[in-house]
Amino acid sequence: MREIEEKTQTLLVAAHHGGVVPRFERSTIEPAHDRLIAEMRAAYEGGDVPPYLDQSGRDLLSEGRETFRDWNLDAIILVQEEADLHLLLRRGTQATAVFGAVLSMAGLECEVHDLGLILPNTKGEEVAPILEKLVTMEKIDPMDVAEFVKNIGDGRFRESVPEWLARKQWADQNASLIRTVPTMAKAVLTNATSTWT
Repeated sequence: MREIEEKTQTLLVAAHHGGVVPRFERSTIEPAHDRLIAEMRAAYEGGDVPPYLDQSGRDLLSEGRETFRDWNLDAIILVQEEADLHLLLRRGTQATAVFGAVLSMAGLECEVHDLGLILPNTKGEEVAPILEKLVTMEKIDPMDVAEFVKNIGDGRFRESVPEWLARKQWADQNASLIRTVPTMAKAVLTNATSTWT
């Protein structure tokens, strides 16, 4: 820590070569729909400037677009951060969570976040054969996937709802997304092949 700014209650810190990306508790974050993620991506890839933005908004949008281009985020789908692999699905919260549950079912540990998945202590070469297998799967049973959902009993009525019922409800609600897993796996493989070779 370099200094404390009392007025704005801000900690100013210096970068450390051994630092890692912090992981925060996600209990109160609103889920993002696929369409919202697509609109956000379109805003970064676009060139238009909405007329309602003030100068600060225009500057922030310009800076965000520049960073998006500089980091090649329109094409990058895998980011290796030391031992962890970040998989950027560019899908909504629920689709990403479903894909994470399927990867867990396949034996990979996953953490879901708004931009994709973190696979701790995993390299891209380890994920490729699993994704190739998922692409060829014609039917994935939603109840099988539901068995690998860790936080199935979270929520307001967790004490009143039996676990088997919560898993059944999850499977029913996510069956249509589970049917899209082979397509999601194919998209990851298609966009990540150059990273693995």
